[in-house]
Amino acid sequence: ENYKVCYKDNQFFTKQPLQEIINIMRTNRVFNKNIFAIHGAAVAHNNEAYLFLAATTSGKTTLTGYLTTYGFGYLTDDCILLDRETFQVYPFCTPIQLREGGYNILKDLDCLPNNIEFLNDILIKRYVYTPGNCVSAPLPLKKIFFINRTENRNDLEDMNATKRMISLLKSPTHPNIAPNLKMNATFLLRFKAFMIDYIFILVYLALLFVINVF
Repeated sequence: ENYKVCYKDNQFFTKQPLQEIINIMRTNRVFNKNIFAIHGAAVAHNNEAYLFLAATTSGKTTLTGYLTTYGFGYLTDDCILLDRETFQVYPFCTPIQLREGGYNILKDLDCLPNNIEFLNDILIKRYVYTPGNCVSAPLPLKKIFFINRTENRNDLEDMNATKRMISLLKSPTHPNIAPNLKMNATFLLRFKAFMIDYIFILVYLALLFVINVF
């Protein structure tokens, strides 16, 4: 099956739509020096942004899908765009892309939306959907959560500045991270950050987060 990809005045059909979209983004990207791009997900509550930073397959996308099902606003599930000066988080509401494991977890919890589709790309196979409660304007950053999957521990730790710095430096997607260290230190001292250690059960992860928010 072919997918139609449209960009500006051009359109074409392909069996690898995600790869084609990535290629378009790479060849047409423009960097804004005021924006710090971080690999992670973000949701909104009471007009404030909460960030999830974690390694791939740690559960941040599944957690985002779960929370947006229960009323949290959707900001992004892959690339957090943070203003360096105002610390506002800009919406980057690309479709949520669930791996099979995340899909099965949300299915078991009866949290799958009606508009989900299976994208059977040659290189990437994902269950894709866009939440209905996408945020449309920048929101102030409230808290940061680093997510760590463990074998035997469910815990939430208030991180000191050193741990925040080390964890953040493992997360960036911006290619010019070195010149931004001063900004990062200010950013980490200003906002609360927590480490969530959890056994890979989504309800535990969501509960640790929600308890901290409310």
